[in-house]
Amino acid sequence: MWTFVSPRTVVFGEDALTFLESEKASRVLIVADENMVKLGFVDMVRSSIKAEIIEVFSDVEPEPSIDTALKCSKIAR
Repeated sequence: MWTFVSPRTVVFGEDALTFLESEKASRVLIVADENMVKLGFVDMVRSSIKAEIIEVFSDVEPEPSIDTALKCSKIAR
């Protein structure tokens, strides 16, 4: 059995980037792996976000370790 509970809305699909254009945020953290950066997907997301501060954490490996999560959390603060 699998259970996924999230208090947030998850938006996905072809028009998902247009949703980001309407969001109001002053600070955003994008978490992605290096391949997403190299393929240009992170830049696509960045260009759709209207925020004063946009940070990217791309030091993500498959099955991230606690150390990776701690590094990311330091950026998020």
